[in-house]
Amino acid sequence: MGVKLGAAPPGFQPVDPGPAIEDGPSLPPLHTVFGAYRRADGIWELPELTARTASTSGSLHIGPIHIILEAAATDLVAQMAGTDAVQIEDWSVDFVSRGTHGPFIVDGVVAGRKGGTGRLSTGLRDQGRDSRIVASAVAIFSVAG
Repeated sequence: MGVKLGAAPPGFQPVDPGPAIEDGPSLPPLHTVFGAYRRADGIWELPELTARTASTSGSLHIGPIHIILEAAATDLVAQMAGTDAVQIEDWSVDFVSRGTHGPFIVDGVVAGRKGGTGRLSTGLRDQGRDSRIVASAVAIFSVAG
């Protein structure tokens, strides 16, 4: 489902993505392209809104939202499982409010695990707007072994 959140602000100019780049192992993880990273305290953060991460409505674009939520979810599951051999099997994201300031942080909790599968809930919050929730995600994951 998609929803138009508003018109582009006056003077908005899309960022030129530049030439196409062929995918390969030498490329950095996608979350680093958007500036997302895991802080020393374990919290995933996406810095303040920039032209690179904004949509035409002047809010955080759907791409960086999905990317940081997925990176954080995968990291949280891997920490809980004690292995990087994890796979998200099902993924659902709900968009709650516009992310307009940042920095944006992800909180999450592994809600349960039975055998090799489990459930994880995460939320993306806009710290520049009193930690207002921007989006939440639920993942069903599996752990190898």
